[in-house]
Order: sequence, then structure tokens, then C-alpha cells
Amino acid sequence: MNAAILSLATACVLTASAPGCGVKPTRHGVHGLWTSPNPRDKAPDGALLEANNIVLRRTGMAEPRPGFAAGEEFSESYSITALIPYDGAMMHVSGFGEASDVANWPPSTNITDDDAADLQFDVDRGNVHAAEARKNLYLSTTDAMRKLTSSTDDVASRAGVLSPNAFGNSWIAGSTLADGYSVAYRVVLRRTDANGLIVRSAPSARAVVINDRGFSVYPAIGMYFDFAGAVGDTLEVYRSRAVPAAVTPPDELYLAFEREITAADLSAGYTDDPDFVPEADLGQALYTNGGREGIERANTMPPAAKDLALFRGSLFAANITYPHALRFLYTEGGDLSGSDGGIGYRYGTGTRTQGSDVITAFSDTTGLKVGWFRLKMTDGLAPKTFGSRRSMGARSPFPRRGTTPPIPRRLRLVIRYGSRT
Repeated sequence: MNAAILSLATACVLTASAPGCGVKPTRHGVHGLWTSPNPRDKAPDGALLEANNIVLRRTGMAEPRPGFAAGEEFSESYSITALIPYDGAMMHVSGFGEASDVANWPPSTNITDDDAADLQFDVDRGNVHAAEARKNLYLSTTDAMRKLTSSTDDVASRAGVLSPNAFGNSWIAGSTLADGYSVAYRVVLRRTDANGLIVRSAPSARAVVINDRGFSVYPAIGMYFDFAGAVGDTLEVYRSRAVPAAVTPPDELYLAFEREITAADLSAGYTDDPDFVPEADLGQALYTNGGREGIERANTMPPAAKDLALFRGSLFAANITYPHALRFLYTEGGDLSGSDGGIGYRYGTGTRTQGSDVITAFSDTTGLKVGWFRLKMTDGLAPKTFGSRRSMGARSPFPRRGTTPPIPRRLRLVIRYGSRT
């Protein structure tokens, strides 16, 4: 029995610059382990009875086992459900019940969702999955597909971008839209993340503007983004070719102008911008035009998923859940001026100075609530809110034409995934 015991020192590997380290030892002619040799037979040359701290990367050559980098320390005291490597760090998920899962960067940076709540994973079934794509890390949480842009990012935001809403409701005298003509608008929200990935939302619903003023105008396009936008995002406004008012405008739209969202815009929840662009200067085609990808390929928000995987450069999601569907119907009660209850429209008279948000000496505020939206005024000025925002009331991106501020017949409801609505 000629099996040898081999153990190579690893100090030189662990600290290559150590004094006297020299060339790291390598043993040639190694045949492999021969742990139970036949006492009546001869073991092959180079056979090993025991091998410690070595690596056999190539036939006949034994090298010292490489050392390991210092490990990360976590302050979390709960058992670890999953370890997710990303951007040179190791995220750990400790799950002890769906309502209290914790995701951390070491040593103790808690990762939360957009609402500053702990992330929720399906830890009971082991569904804690992630995939890295385009330098971002995508997570499969219970309520949405979420994204991190670096190992210092402590907010896992929802992947994708919500659509804004648009309407054309006011005007100023100009030359964009001739009298007796109409155009259609859609708006897209564009976001560029910290890794340079550009994401565009699905286009807004169509907003049709009809000019019946008796003279040419610059339409003013109102855009709502209070649930969707962030400071630095860009609103891309697309417009159709003008057609006679009796004709439905086409849905082939082209870039008219862009508008970057500011902190003041985000606080207001909407912006109202005139369209000064002549038809001859319209730009690139909207990506959902029939001649391009089509409306069926609109960039809707990604669904929630139980599993994520990257394959040949594409991110795949499995066992997906799309947002809830809800049909909301109500009956409009017509003119309810002076009434404190009921769904209908209310109107009154007041005084407003050009450029001011304040209406003074309003004739009757019965039934008007803070946050309701004034959809129409006879002065043609931009729409404004009554007081603060975020109340459903009469606020909506779908105004009807007329000279009174009616409640619209359609309301937009934003419904989130999973248990949080």
C-alpha cells in the first residue's frame, strides 16, 4: 500500500503578500483518493489515502485550497429563509410568518416597499425568488414584482410604471388647432432608473379635443400622475393629425412635446400644459401605433409572480397574478345644485382673477367637498381643485363638454396587487 497523506499549507493563498510566502506549493503526479486499498495490491502512483486543504482542478495536479473572503455579519436574530447575492452583497430574507418577513442588507439595513412596510414573501412555501436583469434585482413578493437598483437601495419599488391620465379641457388663442377641427391625445410616463434602464408606461386613455370656439387655439392638456409619477419622470405627450370635428380622430399618434415632473407638479398631482407644436413638427410615432407594436403590446405593470428566472437575456415570471378587476357603476342624478348628497353635478357663480387659484364670492358651496375637481369654467382657464387633492368626488380625467362642472360618467380606480389595496 503506497497511498500517501497530502496536506498543502494555505497561508500563502489566504495572504499572498505575507513575508516569505514565495510561490504557492503545488504537487504534481497526484492520482486521487485511494481510501480503501487492497492490502494485497499496490495503489497507483500518486494515490492519496487522505487529502486535506487541496483542490484538484486538473489531472495529476494538486493545489492549495483557496481561502474565503471575510463573511458578512447580520444583526437579524431570526432564522434565514433565503440568501440572495446581488451587486457584491448578500441580501437575506428571514421569514417567520407572511405578515412579518424581513429582507435586509448587511448588517442591518431593512428593505421596505413603496409604503415603508416590510416586504412580504411566500416563505411558508419557499417561494422567495429573485433574478438579476439589466443590472437590477427583481424580487417575487406576494403583492407585486419589485425592483432594486443597487445593494444600497433600501426601497423595493414596484417594477414597471403606472399610466398617467390625460384630458383636454382648456385653451388659449393660438394656431395649433383650427376652428371646427379635433385631435386626439395620449400621454406616456417615462422613467430612467439609477442603472440607466428606460421604462415607459402604457399610454393613457385617449383624450379628444374639439375646437368649437370660432377661432384657432392652443389646446391645454391636463395630465394626472399622482399615483404614478415621481420627480424627474418625463411625460411624453402624443397627438394625432387634426381632422374635421365630425370625424373621429385617428389613433396614430406622434410626439408633440415632453414635460419633466417637478416637485411642485408632484405635490399638485397634475399639470396643465398648452400644446404649441404645429402639426408639421410632430415627432416620433407612439410605440403602440398600429404601424408599430400595437395597443396590445402596451407596457402594463408586470404581474405579481411566485417565481422569476433569467433565460437568454429575458426575464421570465411563473405562477403570475394580475391586478384585480372591478366594475364600478353608478347612476348620475343630474343637477343637484344646493343638495349635500347624491351623485350629480353642482354649479355656481364666483369671481376668479387670471392666474389665481382662488374663486371668491362663490354663490353656493352646498355639496362641494375638499378635493373635488372643477372640470369646466366658462372663462376657459385651466381646471383647479377645491382645496386639497386625493378625494374621489367629481375629480376625474374624463370631463364632459359643457358650461357647468358635471361629475363625469367614468372614474379611474387604482387597484393594487394582493392584500394591499
